[in-house]
Amino acid sequence: MELTLDQALQKGVEAHKAGQVQEADQYYTAIIRANPKHPDANHNMGVLAVGVGKVEAALPFFKTALEANSSVAQYWLSYIDALIKLDRIVDAKAVLDQAKSKGINCEGLDSRNKELQLSLENFAIGQDIALGHWITLTKLLTQQKFSQAIRLIEDIEEIYPDSFSLNNLAGQAYLGSKEFKLAGRYLKRAISLNAEYGQAHNNLGQLYTLEGKKKKAIESYKMVLQLNPNNYVGHNNLGSAYNDQKLLNKAIKHYKIALQLNPNYKTCLLNLGLVQREKGQFTAAIKSYKRAIELDPQYVKAFNGLGVALLDKAEVKLATQCFLDAIKIDVDCGEAYWNLIGTSKNIQEAQKWLSRCLKTTSQSDNALIMEAGLEAYMGETIKLDKLYGSKFADHPCTRSFTWALNLPKLPPLYFTRWALFDYIISSSNKDRPFYEFGVWTGEAFKYLIKTFKKGYGFDTFEGLPEDWHNEKAGTYSSDGNIPKIKGGKFIVGKFEDTLPAFFEKERPKASIINFDADLYSSTICALNFAKPVIDQHTILIFDEFLINDNWEQDEYKALEEFCSNNGYTYEVLAISFFTKQVAVKLIGI
Repeated sequence: MELTLDQALQKGVEAHKAGQVQEADQYYTAIIRANPKHPDANHNMGVLAVGVGKVEAALPFFKTALEANSSVAQYWLSYIDALIKLDRIVDAKAVLDQAKSKGINCEGLDSRNKELQLSLENFAIGQDIALGHWITLTKLLTQQKFSQAIRLIEDIEEIYPDSFSLNNLAGQAYLGSKEFKLAGRYLKRAISLNAEYGQAHNNLGQLYTLEGKKKKAIESYKMVLQLNPNNYVGHNNLGSAYNDQKLLNKAIKHYKIALQLNPNYKTCLLNLGLVQREKGQFTAAIKSYKRAIELDPQYVKAFNGLGVALLDKAEVKLATQCFLDAIKIDVDCGEAYWNLIGTSKNIQEAQKWLSRCLKTTSQSDNALIMEAGLEAYMGETIKLDKLYGSKFADHPCTRSFTWALNLPKLPPLYFTRWALFDYIISSSNKDRPFYEFGVWTGEAFKYLIKTFKKGYGFDTFEGLPEDWHNEKAGTYSSDGNIPKIKGGKFIVGKFEDTLPAFFEKERPKASIINFDADLYSSTICALNFAKPVIDQHTILIFDEFLINDNWEQDEYKALEEFCSNNGYTYEVLAISFFTKQVAVKLIGI
């Protein structure tokens, strides 16, 4: 018999009291899945997490319990106690004051208030303004009430003309209100008054990041770590600064140091997952995202990140569930709806998610154009015609749909690269091998080898050989790591160096050729040398054919030039606007 939520809660409490942690966890988790905002289940999950030493992981549960029911004193006490355990004294005092403002009065709250007041006095030692001013300003900044903080600073700055901490707090306030010039002035003043004040160096690094001064941001965060090598926030921020510079290995190094210092740092886990995915380390990224979700089961960004990483691994069903979980937590999550478009099986399903995406607060230009383009694909051109008379007329997505809609015959649309692969595989000669130009970490190669058993892959495995618009040479490097895939033969080096010798010998005709070299120069080189293995049955797939800002100058240009030089035309067999792929067969070869 299936238990009601109340019955499940009672069972969970009984197991909890008996010390049966795993059983209690299962009951509470089942309740939260059915009702993510259930106050008692969330509170008890938080208590359970604290009991096993996962204090950081408990915070989102306590917060959710209070959002659902703020009248229970024990919820407040549990939340405050967890913050105290994490030495987040100012945050704990702010939560306590919030409880009082909601009329919560109990002996436990009073005793903790005295404890926190004493802790704050000790915590503020080394600051050079009065404790009351310091606490008030810190609260206002924590609550993002930047205008109020600035007004208070203006009122008291004559009292503290040479205060490094007040200048730092002023810098934070102006940073929050996006008045960057004033923020910089105050933060530099704070550092001139106390060169060893790490908070000011950290805030200055954040300012430089927002201003796009990436190298200066790195120097500021390095100073933070020079002052305190164990500052895990500093390591995370330095990692993000390196990520902004596309120095991904350095970014990963500092994220991992931050997590060694604080294994429960969920923001850092999210950042690490993002960079690991960008490096093509999809399995590692999945592990990072899962750990972040373990710490905070309401972490929408981690669910989205996990879903995208699973999609990279062709785990479409699992990815879809992650995006649905994100929406269950935040019904207004436009990113999750957009990602669900990329898991759709057909245009109608994509339109359903697109409609919901456009109703959120985060609708994008791409979503508006995608809506118009898909409707045009279905025969209704009103919205697309309006785009031609708007600022979106020359948008790369608009140009992409225009190209497709002007083809002699509309090809079928797909929304994941794997669905497009499946369709092309079904139409291919499976007795032949496939060829891939641009292998990277080998995810597409692994997928194709399941059908064809034999494949040839060409790559330097050291990233782009030259700049590709905004992407620098070396991007998409696998650090020289060559995949080990049964049935795969990999030819390592630049195309212009390796292809002449390889194709000098007679090679078997290709069933499929997957072009994922991005650059025009690399793609035209690959097409020219691969000509002997292409016939009327060979299907060519281009991985970055459409949608990009300069798509007409890349793989599209290479295909057009190759066909023009050889007297060929081509038939488009399939398109995925979402993954930018186009599959074609050559005519006249």
